[in-house]
Amino acid sequence: MAEWDLSWPARSFLATIGPLAGRELLRRGRERAFRRGETVLDHGSDSRHVVLLVSGLAKVVGSAAPGHESVLALRTRGDLLGEMAFLTGLPRSARVAAAGPVRARLISADGFAAFLAEHPAAATAVAETVTHRLRKANERRTEFAALSAAARIAHALADVADVYGPAPGGGWVVGPECTQADLASLASVSVRTVEKVLRDLEVAGLVERRRRALTVRDPRALREVKD
Repeated sequence: MAEWDLSWPARSFLATIGPLAGRELLRRGRERAFRRGETVLDHGSDSRHVVLLVSGLAKVVGSAAPGHESVLALRTRGDLLGEMAFLTGLPRSARVAAAGPVRARLISADGFAAFLAEHPAAATAVAETVTHRLRKANERRTEFAALSAAARIAHALADVADVYGPAPGGGWVVGPECTQADLASLASVSVRTVEKVLRDLEVAGLVERRRRALTVRDPRALREVKD
């Protein structure tokens, strides 16, 4: 029987489609492990398979110019990757890289299409996933125009904390897979600005910085930062 984790993040694709369909989808996939920095899906590729993250964290990376990449989003276990190329048949619009050790299931385009035909509710979940991600991208563009650099960093950190999920000991612990450079990229600011804003957020009691991790006290409070 394919593995099933009752603690899949609530907003993840696997949690949305539930254990019956989720186990079947996992069975259809080919297990693959990725090392930190290794490409999971490549920008410009014509491949149409999809990927289910089973463990670890991945970064969605865009390329604005040759040699210059920016982090667009983070994905975690239970998340579906590569759905846009599967749906449109167009080349992949971004690269997905492992932020640390990652385990995933690779599912062929034909296998995923057959699965969706057998599970209409899962097809609806794919559409909802695409809609949610497009809406988040639009919200980020609006924030860039309306919010200060400090607010953008706080909001980006809140989004990252949500990806990691609440920690058993309390708070939301953002691990070393997400660097200050990643936060700078997500908020479209410099790393120096991120460092300054994190100090200010720590003084305000909203975060606690440790050597290899950052604890967020409450993501909702970070989203209330305006200045």
